[in-house]
This record gives sequence, C-alpha cells and structure tokens, in this order.
Amino acid sequence: MKELPLYASNVVQDSEKEAYDLEIHNFQNDHFSDIVEESVDLWWRDVENTSKYPLLSRMAFALLTCFYEPKVESSFSIMNNVITPGSNRLNVSTFNAMQCI
Repeated sequence: MKELPLYASNVVQDSEKEAYDLEIHNFQNDHFSDIVEESVDLWWRDVENTSKYPLLSRMAFALLTCFYEPKVESSFSIMNNVITPGSNRLNVSTFNAMQCI
C-alpha cells in the first residue's frame, strides 16, 4: 500500500508522505469488527466519515473512481495505445496493495 502514491502521484503530495505512511500502519493494525455486506465505495465513505484515515481514503477514492466523462470510448482507445504486453504486468506486491483498497 505504501507504493500506491507512485501510481497516483496527484493524490498524496510529497509533504504528506510521512502522514500517509503512518495512516497505512494504523489502518493495517486497526480491527474492523463490524463486517458488513456493502459495496466497497460505501465502505470507504464510512471510513472517510470517521476522519481517521483522510489520506488513505483519498487514495482509495482516486483508485475506485470510474470514467465519467462523455469521452469514455476515446479514453479506452488511448489506453489501448498505452497498454502493451510488457506494460500490463503488475508486480505481485503492487497488485496486493491495490487489492487491499
């Protein structure tokens, strides 16, 4: 999870990096005893509303945000030009970090 700012550099500023790392540490040690059946975006909204993990919540919402502009089709076309057989492979630790969010 600590590497996620490398992939969404506009979400966590360099000056917030230390606070972000501390939030990750606290989040990983926190016990979420109330397991509920709700969508991940609603769960993160609840986490954000606690104000306990503001930077981590911001990162989660940035990664969960879907395309919403009318040019979605052209966005996917551009992505096809960017994604190549060599660039579409994720490191296991990176995938695990994204999966946690």
